[in-house]
Amino acid sequence: MSAPRRSALAVRREKAAAAAAAAAAPTVAATATPSMPASSSTTPWPDAAPSSRPKPKRARASKSRNSPAPPPSAAPATTLPPPMPPAQPEVPTERQLRYLHVQHDAAQFQWNDTSLTCTLQSHEGVVLRGVCTLHVVRGSVRAAGAVLTSASLPMPVWAPDVAPAVDVVALADDTCLRIENAAPGIEQIGRVCPLAGADPFAQLHALPRLTFHLVSDLTEPALRTPMEWRDTMTQLCEAASPIVLLRGTKNTGKSTFARLLLHTLATASSQVPRFVAWLDMDIGQPEFGPPGMLSLHVWDTQREACVAAPAWCSARVPVRAHYLGDVSPRDDPAHYVAAVADLVEFFRTELQYTTHASQVQTHLGVPPTLCDPTPTARSRQEQRMPLLINTHGWLKGLGLDLVQQVTALVQPSHIVDLGDVPLHGAYATLPAYADTAEGRAAGPSRRRINAAEARTLSLLSYLHMTQLPRPGIAMSVAAWDFTPLVASPPWIVDVHEGLAAGIGCLERRASVDPPLRLLALNGAMVAIVQAPAMPMEESTTAATPSDVWPTAWQRGAALVAPSSLAPAYGLALVRSLDREKGHVHLLTPLSGTYLADRMQVHGMPLGLVQGAMELPFWGALDADAYADVMQYRRDAPAARLAGVLRQHVPYLQWPADLVPGDAVSLHTEPLGARPRKVRRNLMRRRYNAGGGGGA
Repeated sequence: MSAPRRSALAVRREKAAAAAAAAAAPTVAATATPSMPASSSTTPWPDAAPSSRPKPKRARASKSRNSPAPPPSAAPATTLPPPMPPAQPEVPTERQLRYLHVQHDAAQFQWNDTSLTCTLQSHEGVVLRGVCTLHVVRGSVRAAGAVLTSASLPMPVWAPDVAPAVDVVALADDTCLRIENAAPGIEQIGRVCPLAGADPFAQLHALPRLTFHLVSDLTEPALRTPMEWRDTMTQLCEAASPIVLLRGTKNTGKSTFARLLLHTLATASSQVPRFVAWLDMDIGQPEFGPPGMLSLHVWDTQREACVAAPAWCSARVPVRAHYLGDVSPRDDPAHYVAAVADLVEFFRTELQYTTHASQVQTHLGVPPTLCDPTPTARSRQEQRMPLLINTHGWLKGLGLDLVQQVTALVQPSHIVDLGDVPLHGAYATLPAYADTAEGRAAGPSRRRINAAEARTLSLLSYLHMTQLPRPGIAMSVAAWDFTPLVASPPWIVDVHEGLAAGIGCLERRASVDPPLRLLALNGAMVAIVQAPAMPMEESTTAATPSDVWPTAWQRGAALVAPSSLAPAYGLALVRSLDREKGHVHLLTPLSGTYLADRMQVHGMPLGLVQGAMELPFWGALDADAYADVMQYRRDAPAARLAGVLRQHVPYLQWPADLVPGDAVSLHTEPLGARPRKVRRNLMRRRYNAGGGGGA
């Protein structure tokens, strides 16, 4: 029986297979191939009868009909490996890092009475908790997003138990890091407020004679930059003077991302800018000041060090700010938008474009003797200042509308969304911190404070500061003294002369009748503001005690008028009033020298503005009362508070077991002692459904 006639296609396949085998023969002979079982074959389609071929794989059906079939070859074909991708620089992940332990790695540590020195290799690190200062002797490290070298300023670290620990990782071999003791005073906040714990900065767990300790439990939360955020941060730092606006709901990590980006931009960008600006738009939980204020801050990267600390330890003097008198813009959204517009306009006209550093330093309040020398006309170059904007996490209803209005005002170059944001136009959308690998690995903290507790800590920390850091001044560092406020000496200010701009009261939630203004002002939180315009000239005769206070209220009406925006310098506590002498007693961390300098520079008098902010309960206690409330005292409770019988202390209501003797029978509830309850759920269902409507 004759063989079947071969088709022309089969002949062409055989010729092509023979040519390919001849060309590949030397290469195959020179290459050692692993031996395979006899039943297996390296050819995808061996030269066999159609009935003996294996069924084609499903992936083969995706090939084009015109693609050539594999040639039948007598010699086994060599399967070449896929091409290797180009080499990428190694990015250290948290799994590659090795954290040192004081006992297990004792050879890498040396310590004395005031410091601990450790030698780190690349990708080695330590996790710190407590209060200390970081000095890089040689090499480089990354801490809280900042890259520190031997030329960097020392970095303060204030890491309490209710906040993440600080992660310090070496970026080069043979890095030498010196960790020194610090005593800023913030570690004593447990003496006046228990919300951060009795030992908030773990001083009892510190190393012998030191104010900090190394965390050995790596499951404890630590401040690390998530891998999912690093590419975006790098791109933002490489951009030319970016204006970055952050959006996201509550607890997505907006403030964490912004703080890490600030430190990275100020230390590790390709071209480190001289100044970096920060606009804090979250009046409920601002990052660098007390609640109730919209503030604009500026950092001098050559004179100021980055600080690794929670927000309630990071207050500083703003470049420009406005006091809204509440922790939410809900009751006066128009005032909120107008204040934001003023801060943005100030940044654009005075700070964004400059030709030399002394122009910015003048607005920062740096004394002329400490300013940089003015360069010559030839050496001047226009510089642009980057700006970071941290928005609030209220992204529903009115809050969402405010964020949209602010975005239109700012016109940012980059918008970064964290988590699910019901808005469009973002440059990058990143996962929330809790959804990142670092956030999941850290797990829950031992105890987390809520927003209300954070505001209380922020206010008390602010009022107990003895030195408020000023921008652009290298030696201006934060310091605290937690002596009870009722025992702290106040500033005695003459209302007629020292507060020539008057006293204003913002109508928040309820108005105050004129006869009750002094009663409402006593013990209130107020803002020290600058008059937006010079008050009208009045009689030059000395003011009598009977007309000091009416004149102050009359002048202060201009401070709270809807058409005016009075710049604020900071907050103060009205500890008491002297109605007869026309004096007000104030407690504030702002120095008298700074306020006098601002009055001289701007030529405008100062005034006070009262809002809905209140002194936290813990701030009204002395040492004995605090010990009684915390049940630290085992004997009878103290009878007096700051020299006054407890039953006669206004604004406070005492439990029966804290009022000694027969004073309980004489106790009458003071005005305003009951907790205020505000219901905000009225009409909410109808409002969310789009029905709108009135009251």
